[in-house]
Amino acid sequence: MRALALVTMALTAAVLVACGGAGEAAPQAEAAEETMADEPQLVGVEWVAVSIAGQPAHEEVRSTINFDDEGLAFGEAGCNTFRGAYELEGDGISFGPMASTRMFCEDPRQEQEDRYLAALATVTRYEIAGGELRLLPADGGEPTRFTPAGSAAE
Repeated sequence: MRALALVTMALTAAVLVACGGAGEAAPQAEAAEETMADEPQLVGVEWVAVSIAGQPAHEEVRSTINFDDEGLAFGEAGCNTFRGAYELEGDGISFGPMASTRMFCEDPRQEQEDRYLAALATVTRYEIAGGELRLLPADGGEPTRFTPAGSAAE
């Protein structure tokens, strides 16, 4: 019986050594997990535009986007609301046709809405870093940048 206990302890020790220690993760892996945990996720967050294709969003005009877990993107374009399908593949993102209400607004709301919807139509990639969502256009131009609603940067 004592021999069985010693063999079991030896095997357990060998497994722990082979797996990198007694439950200790590598420091790089821990840091990466903490960074990812601190970043907001794409789905379930209301994202507020702070710049559109490299131009600052008007402070008095709110352009947003939300992503649900069933492939629907929706938000406020500046004057009207919009909704449409989106699809993710790795860091790639594509949008289907967007349906929108058709109310006319005065500038700067109408101007920002036009820029915003045009920018969304060119997006092929996204990234989330530093608490910010960036929707990147196919031509490599300036991204449309967002922060989560209620954040200090909004």
